[in-house]
Amino acid sequence: MDPNKRLYLLWLLWAVCVGLVAVSGQSLWIDEANTAVKAVQPDWTSFISRMQSETGSDAQMPGYMAIIWAWEKVADSSEWGLRALNIPFLVMAIAPVLFLGPGEKRFRTLWILFALTSPFLWFYLDEARPYTLQFAASTFLLTGLCGEERHRLLRTVLFWIGLLLLCASSLTGVVFAFYFGLAHLWIVGAGWKNQDAGLNKKMLWVSGVSLGLLIPLGYYYFSTLLKGAAASSASKTSLESLIFSGYEYFGFLGWGPSRLQLRNDAVAALAQYKVSLGLYAVIWGAFGGLGVWSYLKQAPENWKEQRPVMLACFLGALTMLGVGVVGEFRLLGRHFMPLFPFVLCIFAGMASRLWIQKRAWVPCLLLLASFGSALSGRFAERHLKDAYREAAEIVKNSSSRGQEIWWGADAAAAEYYGVDDLVRILDASAWSDLEVHPLPGVVLLSKPDIYDADRILSDYLKKQGYDIIQVMPAFTVWKPGLKLER
Repeated sequence: MDPNKRLYLLWLLWAVCVGLVAVSGQSLWIDEANTAVKAVQPDWTSFISRMQSETGSDAQMPGYMAIIWAWEKVADSSEWGLRALNIPFLVMAIAPVLFLGPGEKRFRTLWILFALTSPFLWFYLDEARPYTLQFAASTFLLTGLCGEERHRLLRTVLFWIGLLLLCASSLTGVVFAFYFGLAHLWIVGAGWKNQDAGLNKKMLWVSGVSLGLLIPLGYYYFSTLLKGAAASSASKTSLESLIFSGYEYFGFLGWGPSRLQLRNDAVAALAQYKVSLGLYAVIWGAFGGLGVWSYLKQAPENWKEQRPVMLACFLGALTMLGVGVVGEFRLLGRHFMPLFPFVLCIFAGMASRLWIQKRAWVPCLLLLASFGSALSGRFAERHLKDAYREAAEIVKNSSSRGQEIWWGADAAAAEYYGVDDLVRILDASAWSDLEVHPLPGVVLLSKPDIYDADRILSDYLKKQGYDIIQVMPAFTVWKPGLKLER
């Protein structure tokens, strides 16, 4: 085999290995469970029916939901099986950069290294949600916008495939796709006169067909907005949520407290990990400071050519911020996933310059620290996902003893784990008449800020003599104490 082809194959195999390690069989959490109950529908008709009745964010992820429904039919419906869809998405993301991506060989190598050791990307590889698909779609866009000049027609095809995938993955992806589309128009227009007329005709044909495919997708999204489909408004975009977005985007999460610990008491939780987080911040500071200084000393020769892409990234981020504030949902790092391949270009560019300047130890140290954070986020016990599977086992054991069971948690997760018929799901309609129902033998309460925001349930249980007898990730288990009287 040609040495270059052998090297390319090794990179793709490493991407598969990273996916196999990053994807876990842990319990599904809220958003994943909502994906899963649609993915396990036995036929297309029932899948469409569930999508039509959906009023949450899943209704605005048509492409991803259809793909994972089909994937479940050839894979399986287990937690690992659903998340494993992200492995081919990861390979899809690496391949275009490897073969046609921007820059010289060192730049591409560093881009792939930063991608495969990214704690941020590792975390979303382990989620049955559309974010790894968005990452793959954006690498297609990156290659189409900034790839090798001699493959212009192929780059155009890749660009439109990426744009269609990004638009179909989620309505939030449309925000970024719009600006990347304008950047593509700018770049193509600038070089139009210098290209062969036959090539221009082929590019127009590809663009016309792709735009035609976007029309029904736009109509679908408009229909979801008319019926009021939207992301959860349980939390709002705030300064804290934006800080956390940067915190997870740059890979701090693995070295620090879990999401649940941050949710309960961010200041105290961060203080427990000040040493590891501080060291990681110093490494990032050294890399960022030296990298930016290298750019200030000498700007890249082609920076003017990349102005459309840089402007698209900036406007996309700014618009997404506006959507989060106006739409009253909490923006997190995952909502900026379409920008991540372009951010990796900045990292790879700075690392490449430091490499040339005989400071390779700086990016190498950062890559090792990032890889450590990724492994910690994947395997450290504090980073376990919400314990819905364990909660379902408690329900099944209690149900076998004929006990009344209350479920103050996600209804879709109860359905996925097969306990929705065994519990009384405490939705918004249940709070006014808790005393009407027989007292339960066990109560499972998850994330009180979502499922017991006014403390109605917990106060009622304490009044009736219930105690927390077990704590699991994102769950408390309540049972009656000795003082209970009925």
